[in-house]
Amino acid sequence: MFENFLPLLTELVKNYGILAYFLLVTFGSIIPVIPVEVLLMLAVAAGFDPFLLFLLTTIGSTLGAVVIFFAAFEITRMIVKREGKTMKKAVGWVKKYGSIAVFVGAFTPLPFDPIVIAAGALKMNFKIFLFATVLGRAIRFAFLIYVGQAVIGWLF
Repeated sequence: MFENFLPLLTELVKNYGILAYFLLVTFGSIIPVIPVEVLLMLAVAAGFDPFLLFLLTTIGSTLGAVVIFFAAFEITRMIVKREGKTMKKAVGWVKKYGSIAVFVGAFTPLPFDPIVIAAGALKMNFKIFLFATVLGRAIRFAFLIYVGQAVIGWLF
C-alpha cells in the first residue's frame, strides 16, 4: 500500500523542496491521513538528511499538536463530555498524570491525538504541554530515524 508513496514523496520534495515534507508532517499531525511515522520512514528510505528530518518532523508534529491543543482548548465542554472509551481514558490520564501523560503519549505508540485533545480541553499550561510534547516527539523521532537507518543499512 505505501510503496506508491515513496515516489510521490520523492517527487513532492524534488519539486517543492523539503518544505513539502514539513507540510505533509504538519498537516498529517492535524488530520491523520498518512501517519507521521510512515512519512518519516519513507523519507529515511529516500535518503534525506537524518538531522534535517529529525528537526522538521519534531517541529511539524509539534505544530500539529499545538493546533489540536488550542482547538480543544476552545471547545472544552463538547470534548470532555464526548462519549468514547479512548477519549475518556485520555482525559483520565491527563487529569491524573498531567505532563507525564503528554510526554508518554508523544514518545510511545499510544494514540497521541486524544491525549493532546484532553490536555487542551483540561486547559493544561501551554508551556508545560509544549515542553512535554517536544521532548517526547524528539526522542521518538530520533529513535525511529536511527532504527530506520539501521534497517535500511541491513537490507541494502
